Amino acid sequence: MEDDTRVSLKEYFNKQLKSIRGYFDTRIAGLEKVTTAVESRLQQYFDLKIQALNYSFEDYKTYMEKKLREMNEFRGALNDVIRFQSSTKDLEGAVKTLEAENKHLLELIGKKADAESVNIKILANDEAIRQLEKYRAGMEGKASQTSVLIALAFSLVGIVLTLINMFR
Repeated sequence: MEDDTRVSLKEYFNKQLKSIRGYFDTRIAGLEKVTTAVESRLQQYFDLKIQALNYSFEDYKTYMEKKLREMNEFRGALNDVIRFQSSTKDLEGAVKTLEAENKHLLELIGKKADAESVNIKILANDEAIRQLEKYRAGMEGKASQTSVLIALAFSLVGIVLTLINMFR
């Protein structure tokens, strides 16, 4: 009797090769699925990151435009202050004119003019001189170059810190 369990060597190897191919085909298909899933998740992650960067860029752009408008308003206000300031020479000229008028009034007193009207004019002129001197002192103290440079330095520091924070 012949044994039915006997198989030729060629059939045995073909069966083993088929089994190994099936095993590796299954493994490769599984790896392809995992790779596709990982690729999809990475794509989603990078898309989210790009959206976040775009949002941050737009937010920063809006912030910087607002700051630029504020700086332009600040510059405009400084230009207005500078434009309407009287120079020291103008103020000194006005003070000298009032002093000359006071001298003229004193001469009138020497000529025995009406003393009461002269006193009223002198008091008015003295008050005007005091107001002009206060105005000159106020103008000399306003809008100094150092305060402008300090504001510029703070704004530059703010820009640098924002840039560092944005790219960190």
